[in-house]
Amino acid sequence: MQHDKLGISAETDVMIAMPEGDKWRALQGKWIFIDGYIHKIGIPGFEFRSGESFGVTGIFHTIEGVIHEQGQFFGKIKELAVENGRLVRARRVAEKAKLIGLPAIDRT
Repeated sequence: MQHDKLGISAETDVMIAMPEGDKWRALQGKWIFIDGYIHKIGIPGFEFRSGESFGVTGIFHTIEGVIHEQGQFFGKIKELAVENGRLVRARRVAEKAKLIGLPAIDRT
């Protein structure tokens, strides 16, 4: 099967969420796109990558809209289903999830 160039290649930061009981651990990650496909996903200590063509397949959770209230962080958790590097489903799984692992806010 011939692999056609369908999009651009780029690297972008993403905040990945990992469930931890009733909280979500925030991990700073990177998505690497090749020809428009998600080819690699990197988080500290892990790298997920595709084979020679197409892209990764998996279900990933990301964090959006982080807020800080009374010394705690909260955010929206979105579940992204990716098949062969293409997004096939996205749904919100938590509206105001408690987040852990984020750095303290500099108040100076």
